[in-house]
Amino acid sequence: PQPIPTIYTAEPEQQGERRVTLRRAGDLGIVGIAYKSVAGSDADFPALNMLGTILGSGKTSRFYKALTDTNLTLSATASAGFFHDPQLFQVYAFLAPGVEHSQVEKVVLEEIERIKKDGVTDAEVATALGKYKAATAYGRDGTFSIAGNLNESIAAGDWTLYYTVDDATAKVTAADIKRVANKYLDVKKSTTGWFIPVPPEAAGAAK
Repeated sequence: PQPIPTIYTAEPEQQGERRVTLRRAGDLGIVGIAYKSVAGSDADFPALNMLGTILGSGKTSRFYKALTDTNLTLSATASAGFFHDPQLFQVYAFLAPGVEHSQVEKVVLEEIERIKKDGVTDAEVATALGKYKAATAYGRDGTFSIAGNLNESIAAGDWTLYYTVDDATAKVTAADIKRVANKYLDVKKSTTGWFIPVPPEAAGAAK
């Protein structure tokens, strides 16, 4: 009648940048960059989540203005995973036809470095908070949705995250976002992937 011990395996610290290229049948090229991030219960999660919104959510985002509005991508996203264990802060850019992966990656990294150096504005923080509140309200419309969101918080480690993350998010400042960008968006702890689409016949031959 002894409690089952908690067994936890920590991933070794990443010592350098990793890269992977995948060539498969497809239509659109993709650039993906993943950085080591935190668990959903971590105090830095709300600021990272807001950073993802500022970078990649909607037409007011940094990536939309720098990539999609300039016809380099069809869309671009950034997000911090809300899970029990430390996760990844992930950036994905879906290339417009004829655009080079290297060009898009360069712009993505420049936008990230700009935030690390110069930070974000209070107006951007307010806009991101408005998007968060709207998405949260919409996602909790009805008992089924509320139960689902509570289950997500339980899975992340604590049911009270259902409301404490909201409270913490409302207190995130521009300084917080600049701080987490510098702390976690570290190229030495990143993995970059290129998906390069090839014609179906070429993909078959590659096998």
